[in-house]
Amino acid sequence: MLRSGIIGVGGISRKHYNGIANHPEMELVGISDINEQVMKQRAEEWGAKAYPDYRELIDACDVIVVCTPPASHAEQTIAAAEAGKHVLCEKPMALTLRDADAMIAAAGKSGITLMIGHNPHFTPGSRTMWEIFDSGDLGELIYCWIKRNNYFSKSGWERRIAQKHWRLTHEESGGRLFEQIHMINFLVWIGGEPVSAYGHMATLTDGIEVDEFDVAMLNFHTGFAHLELSMTPCTVRESSVGILGTKGSIVETGGEIRMRLKHQDQEQEVPAAAELDMYQHFVDCINTGRKPENDGLDGRITLAGCIAFYESARSGRLIRVDELEAEDNRTDCNH
Repeated sequence: MLRSGIIGVGGISRKHYNGIANHPEMELVGISDINEQVMKQRAEEWGAKAYPDYRELIDACDVIVVCTPPASHAEQTIAAAEAGKHVLCEKPMALTLRDADAMIAAAGKSGITLMIGHNPHFTPGSRTMWEIFDSGDLGELIYCWIKRNNYFSKSGWERRIAQKHWRLTHEESGGRLFEQIHMINFLVWIGGEPVSAYGHMATLTDGIEVDEFDVAMLNFHTGFAHLELSMTPCTVRESSVGILGTKGSIVETGGEIRMRLKHQDQEQEVPAAAELDMYQHFVDCINTGRKPENDGLDGRITLAGCIAFYESARSGRLIRVDELEAEDNRTDCNH
């Protein structure tokens, strides 16, 4: 039985609690959070021990799940890795490439499993499109895209502003696209390492400093990608994900997946693959020693694309990923 602990018990932690509670080889033994009141409530609800010091929680566990704001991910992941504990770290893995490299190095030195919580690898639509593209049926990549236009409820958004929520600060979150970095993760899953990025961003709501609208272009060694994210109060809900190749294309809209191959007169509906269990993948990797699909390197490649976008949006020019300096790559995202 893998003794498991969660650092950071905010909103996303419930998903991870469920993942642990529903896995026959895992047991939640403790949690830690800087908010003592919330920590005690969660500990009572989940039947776990509360650890005010996350380092003591690490000592009591075999597996650590990091669910704190992104600015804390590196410190806590490295501490767990140096103690020989396996880590599932929420996305983004970090806010700088320097921190990402330190996390990967610590995991490699200790030989532990490091997995980043990028969900495209496990959701049915994304998985289906990747499997079909990976089979070669669509040919070489020409273009892939993801569009997510979705405004949070007004009351929820205003509550976060009033709370000065960490997601609305550059220091803690990095920006909205850092928080939604799984969008970039899907694109690099299809296209590989990005070569360069170009983009724009905007903020419409008074009282927040992070971006609410982002549009980005990523260039790969073969093909390119487009990303559009809108969370402004003006947003009309709209979303689509797709891949265009030299032999065909595939698109998901509203949960429906459609594909057309070259020279076919009609589109065809494609059944979605079964949803994969992220925690089963994590435990399998721990037990077998193989690398997770969404390992530290996958997280770093995704992070590099995100940082390049923000640098482009800030500077107004195309940014090559190889320009990014690991020593000074935290983007202030001002525009």
